[in-house]
Amino acid sequence: VSPVADEPYLAGSLHNLSNQLSGVGRLEEAVAPIVEAVGIYRRLAKVSPDAYEPDLAMSLNTLSNQLSGVGRLEEAVAPIVEAVGIRRRLAEVNPAAYEPALAGSLNDLSKQLSGVGRRERAVPPIVEAVGIRRRLAKVNPAAYEPALASSLNNLSILLSGVGRREEAVVPIVEAVEIYRRLAKVSPVACEPDLAGSLSNVSILLSGVGRREEAVAPIVEAVEIYRRLAKVSPAAYEPDLASSLHTLSILLPGVGQWEEAVAPIVEAVEIYRRLAKVDPAAYEPYLASSLHTLSILLSGVGRREEEAVAAMQEAQEIRRRFETDKF
Repeated sequence: VSPVADEPYLAGSLHNLSNQLSGVGRLEEAVAPIVEAVGIYRRLAKVSPDAYEPDLAMSLNTLSNQLSGVGRLEEAVAPIVEAVGIRRRLAEVNPAAYEPALAGSLNDLSKQLSGVGRRERAVPPIVEAVGIRRRLAKVNPAAYEPALASSLNNLSILLSGVGRREEAVVPIVEAVEIYRRLAKVSPVACEPDLAGSLSNVSILLSGVGRREEAVAPIVEAVEIYRRLAKVSPAAYEPDLASSLHTLSILLPGVGQWEEAVAPIVEAVEIYRRLAKVDPAAYEPYLASSLHTLSILLSGVGRREEEAVAAMQEAQEIRRRFETDKF
């Protein structure tokens, strides 16, 4: 077999190798094989675009994600822009075959643009991805509703990030509805996404002044994360602590100061445990939770000594981190 005939197989193997390396956390090593795969597919696509442009687009998309994964955020933008261009062209000719991939690339383009601070420019691609996935989900809900919910979640986060908070509520509420439906059929696969979206909807509702409505979703998120953390503490205790912290912040907004103390005490306990294992990752969260605990203890007009101790510990942790930066 000639080297030229072998090239498509080599490119495919390099693409797979990149994904496998990334999958086991060897992110830096995952970049070189996908760069090589892109080079091969680009060469092949010049000679035979119909045969190899789909593979070129796929490898460009993967390259963008791998570059982003190692913090090369600016470099990650160009390949995903090119992937979107190719897939848009392909989808115009054969929408049934290529619209799902186009929606995926648009979703990733939005993430990459947001990652480099170009948030306003990140909105149109995610809006387009939502439109495509909504259309696909009408025809085949089982196949495309999870992707639609994910894009709606991303759209909500982006709209909030550019100050369009009121508009951000609608997509996240829809995402929650979809994930709730999916979680009834497949709880193991979809409950984590449901909990994450419930947490997001709670924060957004609070942010637009709908404080009473914001409490129920975060209470439900806490319940789900608590259940998940019992089965897999390493995976879900950080999310449980985060949602407990959010709950403790939201309850005083509806006059429930006393009720806000227990969740923040629990969040502090979890973060303290996590920080013993990985201080760099979790001590900042521990400090933040201690700060909130101090405010809440003072707010209920008792346990002033505990409030002072919590604030002092928070300041000590933050001071230590500021010192460690230099």
